[in-house]
Amino acid sequence: MRLGRMMASARQHFVNRRGSGDRILLGALASLGDRRTTDLAAAVMLDASAVSRGLHSLQQRGLVARRPDPNDGRGALLTITEAGRAQWKQYQAERDAKLDEVLTDWPEADRETLAVLLHRLNDDLAAHQHQLHQQQRGTTI
Repeated sequence: MRLGRMMASARQHFVNRRGSGDRILLGALASLGDRRTTDLAAAVMLDASAVSRGLHSLQQRGLVARRPDPNDGRGALLTITEAGRAQWKQYQAERDAKLDEVLTDWPEADRETLAVLLHRLNDDLAAHQHQLHQQQRGTTI
């Protein structure tokens, strides 16, 4: 539980830093595909109002586009644009360079162990988030 609170706090901190919210939202849209604002907020574990503000900024800059939801005419789906994908790739390159710099003195075996554990943590967090989302919708897995 403590880890979850720490991660939520860290995510909220990143959203409040200039550009960090962009990274989170563009990354989610790049990996998950088109989403409604509420579903995107749940996926990134952030408040829907903060996500909405971030998406509005991304849309104004042409990094995200809004289109009608074909399954619900009242709603809209958000999609990453080509410019958004290019920005996301730039963010990834910057992140990778920083990680390489931080891990430069780590032995290869330690890097591999870290990668395995981070993948496992990510998978477990995603499964847990999916389970919570299903419970909130009143369905079972």
